[in-house]
Amino acid sequence: MKDWELDRIYIWIRAASIYEKNNGVKFLIDQNDKSLFNLILKDNEWKCVLNQEIGVRYSKEQIKTLENKIESLKNNQNEILEFPKFNKSEIEHIKKTKLELEQKKKNKLEFDLVQYQKTIYENPSDFGIEWLKKLGIEISELSRIGF
Repeated sequence: MKDWELDRIYIWIRAASIYEKNNGVKFLIDQNDKSLFNLILKDNEWKCVLNQEIGVRYSKEQIKTLENKIESLKNNQNEILEFPKFNKSEIEHIKKTKLELEQKKKNKLEFDLVQYQKTIYENPSDFGIEWLKKLGIEISELSRIGF
């Protein structure tokens, strides 16, 4: 796996862990093929994210794969799980920490960037990675669809 692919997976895992529920986006993993993908709620139906909506280029094969995954979700014949979320207080703490960091940068105050990055980026990623390990999935086994 190339470094940029791994970076994208870490970013996706972090976003999946802290993105608030009920926001019209689902972060999912298919345990069979170990693929990460997103669905969006559009017209009261969960659909593939379209290219023009997020600026991602899907191949025809990826779109067909996503459509098949949606169909299997409807029929409950799958091993697709929604990614877990940090609890609400952890998400709020991350938001406050991010605002605090922005304020310190703006005011040109001294701060420990490593500590801020740990709270904002590493902790949510570690949370997601630990959950994957409990499923028996390693980062190197993951693939991603459309992001």
